[in-house]
Amino acid sequence: MAIAFSTAHVLSPEDALAGRQQTIARGRTRTLRRFFEPDMKCQPDMHQPLVSICIPTYRGAAFLPATIESVLRQSHANFEMWIVDDASPDDTASAVRAFNDKRIHYLRNEHNLGPNANWNRCLELARGKYYKLLPHDDLLEPGSIAEHVAVLEADVDEEIALVFGSRLVI
Repeated sequence: MAIAFSTAHVLSPEDALAGRQQTIARGRTRTLRRFFEPDMKCQPDMHQPLVSICIPTYRGAAFLPATIESVLRQSHANFEMWIVDDASPDDTASAVRAFNDKRIHYLRNEHNLGPNANWNRCLELARGKYYKLLPHDDLLEPGSIAEHVAVLEADVDEEIALVFGSRLVI
């Protein structure tokens, strides 16, 4: 399935700064968001990933391998992946340990924070210019990150704050 960006929905920086993105981003896992902080300088160096793909999870061991594989199959390789485990009682850690990729980072919360706080924890850890929130039971289509990044990178006037396309839920 290809993503058609001619019909992509975008959000302006002014709307993003005003907090209006919350109603669009909440529950929509197919977005790539540009970080807009008033004084933030978004100029990645060789050691900073361009994209932070953050996977908040709770009881996600059954789904995580497919989700991680979908991220690792992306043609855009300049990313970091944060998997933030909200104190799952399942074997989430083993599911993550099965992958040997230096871009994958795993953090287990000492106690359950709940979905909102765990999502915020993901955001705190992200170092990329762009941020992708990907729940543990979603898959990325091959090439989707590259297409999202291309749209945002082509926006030299920084009029776009949010790009999203198709998604698959497993």
